[in-house]
Amino acid sequence: MMRPRLSLAQLPLVILLLLALGLGYALLRTYSSDKAARFASHVGKPAPAAMIDGYDPATWRGKLHAVNFFASWCLPCRAEHEVMAQLATVMPVIGIAYRDQPDATQQFLTSLGNHYALVAHDPVGRGALEWGLTGVPETFVVDAAGVIRFHLSGPLTPEIMARELMPLVQP
Repeated sequence: MMRPRLSLAQLPLVILLLLALGLGYALLRTYSSDKAARFASHVGKPAPAAMIDGYDPATWRGKLHAVNFFASWCLPCRAEHEVMAQLATVMPVIGIAYRDQPDATQQFLTSLGNHYALVAHDPVGRGALEWGLTGVPETFVVDAAGVIRFHLSGPLTPEIMARELMPLVQP
């Protein structure tokens, strides 16, 4: 019985296929792992003290609050907006517009509703670097002592809110 041989013309296709499979495997491992474990390094550490245009962490010391990085151009931010509004009924939520134009942010909030206790702007992403932002949306909960108690990279869902955020509010 003869085995099929790989021709020289098929070699680039095989190499491309192997590279695509390797990249797919790497992405799958990166994004399918438990996000809570990936970002556990933020939890338990002091929130950054750096001011972001409109948000001074020192003025929120003594109050449990959430910090939500969002952008008008971010589709997952639109998807989580209603859940953020629900969160705002439980604790103050500070909205930080990440790399967004102020008029676009205002239009976003006008069309979907502004539930934020405060809206700050981070037009070039310097504040985001201080917080270790990986993208938007991203949400942090900071306790009264200024310590990060929760961190989520990605949209907040009702399930995550019930399972992970409500226990922080109702001890």
